[in-house]
Amino acid sequence: MKDLTRRTPIDPFATMVSLTAAALTGSTARQTQEPARNARSPRSIFERIEHWLWSARQRELERALTTATDVADVESRLRARERQVLQRYY
Repeated sequence: MKDLTRRTPIDPFATMVSLTAAALTGSTARQTQEPARNARSPRSIFERIEHWLWSARQRELERALTTATDVADVESRLRARERQVLQRYY
């Protein structure tokens, strides 16, 4: 397979196809461009707080969705939660 990351495709569909192909084939082009990070590199306090808050929100969402009976129930609960978030600001 030729390297699709070197040239920018002209249309959005080609971009989507090239990104999907790279993801499915495990392309290493991205890995070679990024510097190697130590697996145990220390994160800043802000990154740790952000990760902790994200995890807490995910746990809360999963807890709220565990009692759903079917897919339609899950979707309605997600819509209701999204509406609750918007009501906080408007």
